[in-house]
Amino acid sequence: MTRPCIRCGGLERDARGGCRPCRRERDRRAYEANSEVKRARNRAWRAANLDRARAACRLSLARAPERKREGSRRRRALLAKRGDQGLPIRKSHTSRYAVEQCQIRRADGRCVYCQARAATSVDHAMPLSRGGWDSPWNLVACCLPCQRSKGSRTADEYVWFFRESLSHRLLAA
Repeated sequence: MTRPCIRCGGLERDARGGCRPCRRERDRRAYEANSEVKRARNRAWRAANLDRARAACRLSLARAPERKREGSRRRRALLAKRGDQGLPIRKSHTSRYAVEQCQIRRADGRCVYCQARAATSVDHAMPLSRGGWDSPWNLVACCLPCQRSKGSRTADEYVWFFRESLSHRLLAA
């Protein structure tokens, strides 16, 4: 026979005398009381362990691809909602090919990241996954190897990463 919860009278009592809803409420109140401290601690850990955090995110999405689809569905719904409210939406009305050719001509046919190879495609300077817009002023000409290795970094982060890895390769040689 189960004994009732000492807080609310519910029948799902645990070892501490409370039930699951009471425990959730207690945990929610504790989080709200210390939310800024916990957020600051989480941000500091993420900044110190950025590669681990990104790897954990990739692993989580690989294990549950429906979460990635759900995120895409939410993003599309948000864009549609912004359009319905008369707010600017993140879609370009220019043909993608014309924008690519314009960006490549603007960069003199060179990759803006490595400056060594010919630009064959365009990339988002601020990735869509980090709030960037799918518009011509957020696109830059780049080569395929740089586009693939950039991932979800911003253009500034990638240039710093590229220069650091280049200096390590030169020192190792």
